[in-house]
Amino acid sequence: MSAIKVRGLRKSYRDKVAVDGIDLDIAQGECFALLGPNGAGKTTTVEILEGHRSKDAGEVHIAMGKHEIGIVLQEAADAGDLSVYEAVSHFAGYYPRAREPMEVIEFVGLQARSRIRALSGGQRRRLDVAIGIVGRPRLLFLDEPTTGFDPEARRQFWALIKALEDTTILLTTHYLDEAEALAERVAVIVNGNIVAQGDPKTLGGRAEAKATVRWRGGCEETDDPVGLICRVRDMPELTVTRPSLEDIYLNLIGENR
Repeated sequence: MSAIKVRGLRKSYRDKVAVDGIDLDIAQGECFALLGPNGAGKTTTVEILEGHRSKDAGEVHIAMGKHEIGIVLQEAADAGDLSVYEAVSHFAGYYPRAREPMEVIEFVGLQARSRIRALSGGQRRRLDVAIGIVGRPRLLFLDEPTTGFDPEARRQFWALIKALEDTTILLTTHYLDEAEALAERVAVIVNGNIVAQGDPKTLGGRAEAKATVRWRGGCEETDDPVGLICRVRDMPELTVTRPSLEDIYLNLIGENR
């Protein structure tokens, strides 16, 4: 059953088409990533799904009610001098079946008494997640959640998201490794259109793409890397690579701009 179903979604700003007939099906419990360059239509699409922006045309069906939706924005609002506990408790009050604030605070690895103004960037992001999940959402929107994180903080955040159970997640990110680590499926948006959609491992023919075998002084693309390796196995510095998700992503953008 679909958590999110979109058909023919369109949105324009004056003479600029931001979203041009997008179709989406996101299953319940799935983590789905939207990828694309700046201005591709990702943010507009997500804002429409969140209910923060109107559409010009198309159908949008969200299987969850508003009280079952959590949102982690790219830039959270200023919470002033509140403590972590006070902030999470405040947002818990908006939901009829909210989790216990202390349970959520412990889950994200924060101290309840810590003042928000004293939190590091990574800790503040953990607080954003706590606020996003305290209402026990069945659907969670994550908008560029690890922008500005160092590699260690990003991986800690990924572990946090992976630990969420029975939650449908719609993720937007510029980090291809993040999409590959978290998402079961991805869609690439260019100029308001979805140009590819599927498992990150097979997107854009990635699984069928030729392997590149390199050795000192030589390089060859082949459908049979094992056979080629057998022929050149004595060559120094022998390596085998296949196109990464980033390679496929950049090719899709280049072909559809």
